[in-house]
Amino acid sequence: LRTGVLSWQTISIYMLVGGAPLFLAVVFSGILGIQRLNEVRDVDRLEVVVETVEQTSNLVLELQKERWLSVQYLEEEGSIGKQELMAQRALVDAGLQDFADAGSMWSDIELSRMLLDLSEEIKLFQELRDGVDQRNVTTEAVTEQYSGINKSLINIADHASGALSSGETSLILESLNNFLWAQQAANDEKAAALWVFSKRAMVGDDLRRLIELRTMVDIGLNHLTLSPFPAFAEHGRSLLASPEYQAVTEIEKQAVHGDFSISVSDVSAAYDASLAMMERHIQETWDLLDVVIVESKAEATKNLFLVTAIAVLLIAFVARLIYMMAWSVQEVLGEVVRNALQMIDGNLDVTFPKGGNNGISTLIKSVEIFRDTIRDTRDADAVRAQQEKQRLNELVARTEQSKARSERISNDLENTAQTVEELA
Repeated sequence: LRTGVLSWQTISIYMLVGGAPLFLAVVFSGILGIQRLNEVRDVDRLEVVVETVEQTSNLVLELQKERWLSVQYLEEEGSIGKQELMAQRALVDAGLQDFADAGSMWSDIELSRMLLDLSEEIKLFQELRDGVDQRNVTTEAVTEQYSGINKSLINIADHASGALSSGETSLILESLNNFLWAQQAANDEKAAALWVFSKRAMVGDDLRRLIELRTMVDIGLNHLTLSPFPAFAEHGRSLLASPEYQAVTEIEKQAVHGDFSISVSDVSAAYDASLAMMERHIQETWDLLDVVIVESKAEATKNLFLVTAIAVLLIAFVARLIYMMAWSVQEVLGEVVRNALQMIDGNLDVTFPKGGNNGISTLIKSVEIFRDTIRDTRDADAVRAQQEKQRLNELVARTEQSKARSERISNDLENTAQTVEELA
């Protein structure tokens, strides 16, 4: 029972002493774990943002294709292009569903409002489709409404990108959104250029419109060259230096100088080639970003598991250290107690464990001093007892000698008396 009480007391004391490092180990591990968990959550949030922006980008590209197929269908009075238009509408509908699924993962109030406004535009868009089927809408109305929907979609992508706290990733998505704005501006520029070259003249704001759209394209692509992600910046430089981009720039310059000698079909083909090249670069940049997201998520998850393992090992190590300290002290104190009990039983020759420079060693030294004092007192008492015994023995011997002498004297006297009697 005594040993058990001692063990519990020892462990309790060392839990108090070791509680501080154990608490610090738990707090440190918790901080690291929370940081790594937040990294995983940030990557998950980034994944949602990227998914939303990517679905928006894909939908914008598909709507641009449907826009030109709708314009072609109206210009040909429904004689050709019906099958291609229906197939493209199916792709757009699938894109709308993917976009809606991505948007449902958000709980942002402002984004919800923007999605609600977009839903109203989608209703009008469905009515526009009916008008295209019945060929009772103008190509200008088609161009305007498709352009309006795309601008709303890109604004949503801008808002989603702005929700990120990560500076570098936010800049990457901002560059992609500017790329998307440039691509949308290039589509609008195509419509404006076809209008100008079909009339062979510039009327009203046609010149300002062409220059404004070309400037928007240039700004978007130049912004891409400043992306912190080198592969994205390279895409921007490749686009600006491409023959397709230079061909469109040359057409725009000729139009500004009043040269409309290029046929409408050649203008359309040049813009189509430039837009196809931009679309290809957009898809390649998204593929690159998807790889970055996957790698970031894997790295964040690995770091979380690693930190968790280190935290568990750290806490286990500190707890084990406290336990070993308590166990070591218990063993030392147990030996001290056992030796003390032997001292009570009279064994003063016990040997105590060697101590260090702590409280336990002070206790051991005190018990050793107590043992030595008792042993010295015992030895001194034994010496005194021996000395007393020796003196007593000497006294007894002298007494016996005196008694023997007295007896001899008595005998001598008795013999003398007998002799006297005989003489008398």
